[in-house]
Amino acid sequence: MSSVLSVLFSTAAFLVIVAYSPAKAEVGPCQLDQRGGLICGEGAGAARVVDETISPFKRFAFAWRSPDRPPTEQPVEGTVESLLIRLSDGATLWTAKGIYWDIGTMHANRYNVAAAWSPNSRFVVETTDVRWWTHALRLFAIGANDKVLVLDLKAIIEPVVRPQVSPAGRQIW
Repeated sequence: MSSVLSVLFSTAAFLVIVAYSPAKAEVGPCQLDQRGGLICGEGAGAARVVDETISPFKRFAFAWRSPDRPPTEQPVEGTVESLLIRLSDGATLWTAKGIYWDIGTMHANRYNVAAAWSPNSRFVVETTDVRWWTHALRLFAIGANDKVLVLDLKAIIEPVVRPQVSPAGRQIW
């Protein structure tokens, strides 16, 4: 058990150090679209805020974008990016390859993004689920000057839990 804990702690420490990411380029100011959703920026590369992921202080949110298409058109498979943005100016605080998209009239089938924010909007757990499995499970800490630390919880939890799953359960994993 102590070897599992040491692996867990060393993995966590490594991921926190590696995942520290400074703010990236802005996608542009956020504005309401025709359906009442938020789009940050304009045209190809603009980002659409994922409904119900806005922080309690309405300062941050998760969004998706495709560099080649506006967020009103279905993206080309494999081009979607997931973002954590600052709503006041559309600044991208974090980005990663993503799978979730929703243009208002169409969306990625059976995909869901959820965010559980701390009351002070400084911590959030974000999940991306695909019907029977979790694609991403991350903890974000937003510090001074909106610097973001990201901890990949799935990378820590999965290796520890997998051996405990029954053989029947492993088939869907």
